[in-house]
Amino acid sequence: MSFGLVNAPPTFSRMMNFIFNPYTNEFVLVYLDDILVFSKNKEDHAKHLRLVLDKLREYQFYAKFSKCEFWLDEVLYLGHIISAMGIAVNPERVSAVVNWEPPQNVKQLRSFLGLASYCRRFVENFSKIAKPLSNLLQKHVKYVWSPDCDVAFNTIKEKLITAPVLTPPDDSKPYEVFCDASLQGLANVIADALRRKAYCNSLILKPFQPDLCEAFRKLNLQVVPQGFLANLIVSPTLEDQIREAQLSDTMVKKVKHGIDKGISKYKCYRVDDRDTLFFEDRIVVPKGDLRKVILNEAHNSLLSIHPGSTKMYHDLKQSYWWTRMKREIAQFVNECDVCRRVKAEHQRPAGLLQPLAIPEWKFDHIEMDFVTGFPKSKRGNDAIFVVIDKLTKVAHFLPIKESITAAQLAELYTSRIVSLHGIPQLISSDRGSIFTSKFWDSFQKAMGTNIRFSAAFHPQTSGQVEHVNQILEDMLKACVISFGLKWEDCLPYAEFSYNNSFQASSGKAPFEILYGRKCRTPLDWLETGERKLLGNDLISEAEEM
Repeated sequence: MSFGLVNAPPTFSRMMNFIFNPYTNEFVLVYLDDILVFSKNKEDHAKHLRLVLDKLREYQFYAKFSKCEFWLDEVLYLGHIISAMGIAVNPERVSAVVNWEPPQNVKQLRSFLGLASYCRRFVENFSKIAKPLSNLLQKHVKYVWSPDCDVAFNTIKEKLITAPVLTPPDDSKPYEVFCDASLQGLANVIADALRRKAYCNSLILKPFQPDLCEAFRKLNLQVVPQGFLANLIVSPTLEDQIREAQLSDTMVKKVKHGIDKGISKYKCYRVDDRDTLFFEDRIVVPKGDLRKVILNEAHNSLLSIHPGSTKMYHDLKQSYWWTRMKREIAQFVNECDVCRRVKAEHQRPAGLLQPLAIPEWKFDHIEMDFVTGFPKSKRGNDAIFVVIDKLTKVAHFLPIKESITAAQLAELYTSRIVSLHGIPQLISSDRGSIFTSKFWDSFQKAMGTNIRFSAAFHPQTSGQVEHVNQILEDMLKACVISFGLKWEDCLPYAEFSYNNSFQASSGKAPFEILYGRKCRTPLDWLETGERKLLGNDLISEAEEM
C-alpha cells in the first residue's frame, strides 16, 4: 500500500488477519507485516512454514528473503524475547529503564512509567510499587519527589534487572492462583508446581474503584482448575450482612427483647445460635439497602427475568420476611421501567372456566406450539418450539428455523424432550402443517402417543400454551433490554426463570413440582438445613405432588 494513507495500517492489518485467520494462535501470530510461525518440533515447523508461504502465494504477497529468519530457537517479537523457555524481558528495554535518571517533572515521569509499564507483567505487584509515582500524575497534585518516590523508582529498576521468564502453567501439574484485593491495586500471579513465574498482572485502581475492590474482597473464592476451565465456588456474605444490619436495627432489638421476656405476640419469631432473627423460618431483613439488593436480584437478573409482583412475592417469601413486604414488592415492580415497556395488559377470558382432566403423571400429557416472527439469529433460527407439561407446567423453549421439516422436528423432539422425560401418552397441539402431516402422525403412532388437535381458528382451546407464549415473549423482550443479549441467547435463562418461579395455577414453581424443590439461585444462599429435603423425604414429597 502507498505510504502516508491514514487508514493504511488498519487496512493492511485486517488483510493479514483475514489471510491467516485459519492458523492464528494455532501456529501463527501476525502484527502488521511481522509474521511469527511457532511449532513444537522441526517436523511440524516445516509443515507450518509451507502452509504460511502457500497462503502468501495464494494472495500474491511476497516476503523479502533478506528480512526473513528461519529455524530460530529464540526471537525478538514485539519487544519481548520469546523462546522455548517462555517470554523474557528485552535487555535493551531494561537497559533504558535502568539508566533512566530520576524524573524532574511530570512529563519525564510519565515517559518513565510508560516505558516501565511495558514490562509490568514481569514485575509482581507493579501497581503497588509504582503507586507513589502514579500519585504524582494526578491533577491538582504538586510534583514533589519524596523518599517514597525514590524507593519506588529504584525498586522498579531492581525488579526489571532480576525479571523472571514467564511460562504458561503446566496443566499436567497442580498450580495455584493467588488473588490480591488490596485497596491500592489488584494483582494476580499464577505459578506452577515448580514455582516458576507463570503470569503476573496488576493494575492501579481509579478513585471510584476501591469500593468495588472491597466488595470483591469480601467474597471467599476458591478456584479448582480443570484443564482450561475453572469452577468458582463463591461463599456468599449476604446472610452475614443481614445479621450485621440486624444488630443496629431498632425493630429487631425490640423483637429480640420481647422473645427474651417471653411476650406472646413474638412467639412467631426465633433467634438461632448465631443471634440471627427469623420470622418462623424466614430471615428478617431490616429496613435499608439490603432489601433493594434482594428485590433487584429477584426481579432483574438472568435467573429471574422481571416476574410480576405476585410471582416475585411468593418466590421471596420462602426465605425472607419484612413488614409490608408484599406492598413494597408491588411498588418495586410497578416502578420498573422495563416492565412498563414490554408487558401488555392481559384480560381474563369471558365465561366460566371448564375443568380439564388432570394427568396421572409428569409429562404424560404435553402441549406443543410454535412462536414465530423473530429476527434470524447467528445460527439461522427465527422461531421457538414450545413444549409444556400439563401437570407440572414445566416448559421447554427450543430455538428452531421456521422452515423446519417434520422429520427435523421429530429428531429435535426425541433428543431434547423424550430423552429427558420419556414418551408422553397424549400430545395436544394446534392444526399446524407439521402437526397434521402424515409423517408426524406416523411417528407418534410408532411411539405410542395419541394426538389431539385444538379447534380450528380458536387458540383458546390451547389456553395454557398460548398463555406461556405470551409470558415468553415478554421475558425475551425484557432480557434483551436489560442485558443486551440476542433473543436466542436469552432462551435458556427465560426457560429457567419461568420454570423456577411461582405459578398461581398450581401454587408452586414448575421445578418444585417436577423435582420436589426449586432449583437454587443466588436468592437461595440463605436456605437453612431445616428446609432441605434429602433422600426418601424428597421422593415422598415429589410423589405427593
